[in-house]
Amino acid sequence: MSRFDDASVELRAVGSFVAPWHRHAGDELLLLLTGDYAIETEVGIQPLAPGNLLVVPGGMRHRGRSEHGARLLALLNRGDA
Repeated sequence: MSRFDDASVELRAVGSFVAPWHRHAGDELLLLLTGDYAIETEVGIQPLAPGNLLVVPGGMRHRGRSEHGARLLALLNRGDA
């Protein structure tokens, strides 16, 4: 993990998984680098393809999921990391 201004920058490598439901006080920015990844919210599921960028608004309940694994870059407020 690194810092950029008031954000934590994380390079995440995940295998097949479904994260627990959670929320952050601030926005979360996700950039999928490789693999398959989707963000599930109470509104629906937003699949990402490599190169896609998604911002999850602060306060929104969500969880990530991957069937075969993924590498992604995440930026969050320091208090939310």
